[in-house]
Amino acid sequence: MGMITEKKILCRRDLIKRIQCLDPETIQRESSMICEKLTSLPLWTKNNTVLLFFSMEGKELDTSCIIQKGWEEGKNLAFPRMYGDEIRFHYVKNTEISNLETHTYGVLEPVHSLPVYIPSNSNRALIVVPGLGFDASGKRIGRGKGYYDRYLARYSEFLDVTGAALSCQLTDEIPVDERDRIIPVIVTPEMVYYSSSATMLS
Repeated sequence: MGMITEKKILCRRDLIKRIQCLDPETIQRESSMICEKLTSLPLWTKNNTVLLFFSMEGKELDTSCIIQKGWEEGKNLAFPRMYGDEIRFHYVKNTEISNLETHTYGVLEPVHSLPVYIPSNSNRALIVVPGLGFDASGKRIGRGKGYYDRYLARYSEFLDVTGAALSCQLTDEIPVDERDRIIPVIVTPEMVYYSSSATMLS
């Protein structure tokens, strides 16, 4: 086991413990604060399409406020569905909640028959990336599957990339390797962090 891999395992354990210590009221309060900050950003305003995710209850911020705000503003919202080792984002309207199903991991995802978002210069989007933790320089650690790192590696030139994190998910230093992506904008309950780093570590 490499040093970075071992550091990532320890980092994930620490972050999971932090999140498990949160009570539901704190998660809801901080999620509402993140929603307010995120939906006030110019990146939110300028993009008609937003790639979001359905939250795992009690394991991360609650995105329901952001989702509802997007639908109220008439934005095109798309959500990830897993296909092997990759994800694709399917459009979901607020009238299509019945077209969701639960993945093996317990995550809600769109049925495969819903239209797929195709990234391009003429079809740019804001993507809100989940994660177990972030640091102020834009480094991110997920749950180890690499879905978002691979998606961003292919399509980041067509996306405005942001991350969203509860207070306890912001840490001093996230261990990363050459496959990990830098997240340019991190929204937390207290403030928004902007990274000047490139989208990939060199």
